Amino acid sequence: MPTIVIASPTGGAGKTTAAVFLATEFARAGAFKTLLDCDPNHSASLWWSSGIRPSGIEVLSDVTNSNVVRTIKEHDRKGGVVICDLEGIASRLVSRAISQADLILIPMRATTLDTTVGIRTVALIQEEEEALWTGRSGKLCSSR
Repeated sequence: MPTIVIASPTGGAGKTTAAVFLATEFARAGAFKTLLDCDPNHSASLWWSSGIRPSGIEVLSDVTNSNVVRTIKEHDRKGGVVICDLEGIASRLVSRAISQADLILIPMRATTLDTTVGIRTVALIQEEEEALWTGRSGKLCSSR
C-alpha cells in the first residue's frame, strides 16, 4: 500500500491537518492506516489522544532519524496506508521519510512565501530522488 508523506519546511502550513484528514478518510473507507507523527510538537498524537477519532488508525510518535525508514517499511509490509506527518524543517528525518514515499503532498497557501518554501521542498524531493535512483556509475538503483 502507499506511503504518503506530508512535507513542508515551515510550521503552520497544514501538514498535521492534511495527515489527520487523510487518515480519517482512509479509515472511513475501511483501509487500515498508520499515522507517523514525526513532528516534535506531536500535534497528531494530541489529536489522537483527544478521543475523537475513527477506529482503524494506529498513531506512532516515537519515530526518529534512526528508525523512520525501518518503521515505514514495517508498516508498509502490513498492507495498510502509511501517512507521515513531518516536522516543519528540512532535516535528516524528513529526507529519509521522503526517500520512502509513494506520494508527497506539500500543503501551502497562495502566498509568495509559501510558494518559495514549496519550491525548496520540491528541490529536497529532487535531491532525494537523485540520491536514490542514480548511483556513482549512473545506473538506476532503488532501495524501495
